[in-house]
Amino acid sequence: MNRITKTDRVVGYCTNVHAGEDLDQYLSSLEEYALDVKARVSGNEPLPIGLWLSARTARQILGENRLVEFREFLESNGLTAFTMNGFPYANFHGPTVKHQVYKPDWTHPERLNYTANLVRILTELMPEGSQAGISTLPLGWPRGEFDYEKAADNLIQVVELLKANERRTGKLIHLDIEPEPGCVLSSSSDVVSFFNDYLLGRRNKADILRHLRACHDICHASVVFEDQQAAIRNYTANGIRIGKVHVSSAIQADITRDNFYPMIEQLRAFQEDRYLHQTYIQHKNRILSYDDLPRAINDLDAHTRATLRCHFHLPIFIERLGHLATTRHEIVDCLQSIYKISDCRHFEVETYAWTVLPDELKTKDLARGIAQELTWIQGRLDELAGSGKLIDETVGLCT
Repeated sequence: MNRITKTDRVVGYCTNVHAGEDLDQYLSSLEEYALDVKARVSGNEPLPIGLWLSARTARQILGENRLVEFREFLESNGLTAFTMNGFPYANFHGPTVKHQVYKPDWTHPERLNYTANLVRILTELMPEGSQAGISTLPLGWPRGEFDYEKAADNLIQVVELLKANERRTGKLIHLDIEPEPGCVLSSSSDVVSFFNDYLLGRRNKADILRHLRACHDICHASVVFEDQQAAIRNYTANGIRIGKVHVSSAIQADITRDNFYPMIEQLRAFQEDRYLHQTYIQHKNRILSYDDLPRAINDLDAHTRATLRCHFHLPIFIERLGHLATTRHEIVDCLQSIYKISDCRHFEVETYAWTVLPDELKTKDLARGIAQELTWIQGRLDELAGSGKLIDETVGLCT
């Protein structure tokens, strides 16, 4: 066993925090924010970023032959695309996103075509002989009877595309399914069941496990009260690799008689119209789930004694917010488990909700806030490595 070093990991941030309805707007956002983050965090060294391209932007890059322009922009500015977020399909910064972010789901050809376009783009941006992941939605949002077979068939088409792409280019791309609270796949157990029931019975099992992986979002696991280490062990015990980790933190409210009213008042400040904030409440003998935060708040009363967790991606360096706590502590729990159990070394900070935070938490300098997040996570990784708690017990890194 060897101690993990800085060269074994890649840490960057997801650019879905920036608006980008077309390529020009996206490039402008990167120029305004990502270059400022780079100056603060990496100086003259390249800054890893996770790309988010809407379906419209991806079609524009390919249809208008602007891929070379895009690659040259990244290279000339010292930005390296180490991963992609293929979850939001359309405008992620519209007035109301909510359930629209899960459309089209994996039963529709539009989702397949969008992902294929991302593969084409990422392949051209990756260095020779490298590997990268594209995170994607956990099949969809449940509405009536979900067609698991159709979703599996479309995902197998992606596997075949990625297999042929690797054979042709020598570049390994994997599609990373990201479980999220309330979705068709909400937890690691849901992902494992889907693999076992609908994917791994096919003849190309080795190809499936190579090109289909999990994206472990720390906030998402926290919200559904899934133990970080248990989730990671669940994947690896079933042969499912983790393609990347979304480093993220959720709201936590430990509700008691003494703090009920001020805590509810503070929670109401996080109600907003753009994103869906699934909320789970752990009572003594049960866990209740709600599509959105207002519904959860309305179900609480002064007699409630419970722990509430809300899918609201908070800046990861925040530990407490007045009467509220965060799940920041679970980030360190996850990092320890990832290094001990998994071969994944790609970490993407994904705090897309900066612009919808309550006024007292908003920042006038977004680049500074993102840089602070990256500095914080790098510090935690350095501390764990220095203490000897991060020991590689796997057979090798992602290849």
